[in-house]
Amino acid sequence: MFNAKNAEGQSFEMVWDGQIYDLDLWVIPKGSKNKEAALDFVAFSTATEQLAAQASWISYGPARASSEARIGTFHSDDSINMAVHMPTAAGNFKNALQNDFEFWADNADQLNERFNAWLSK
Repeated sequence: MFNAKNAEGQSFEMVWDGQIYDLDLWVIPKGSKNKEAALDFVAFSTATEQLAAQASWISYGPARASSEARIGTFHSDDSINMAVHMPTAAGNFKNALQNDFEFWADNADQLNERFNAWLSK
């Protein structure tokens, strides 16, 4: 949506009321042969500066609050302040709901069956 609106000039507006957010993570499998390199990568990719830099390319909110103040402009248009386009910006995040992984683990099969039955009507 960000790209369609800002890079392509489409007339979209984001509505941040009741957004559902997810958390991603990195893992290093037990017994990895390249554990030290993997740890170096995780440290690099989750550093405050790297997460803020990522925000210049895509409007995904950085995982670290320390990155928020360092978010700059859109990589291809210095007139677009990316901070206001982040789902984690204070004004955008006030009614956000975290995805409930336990709920979906317990209920996904039943809800998918119900949804597919509804679709087939």
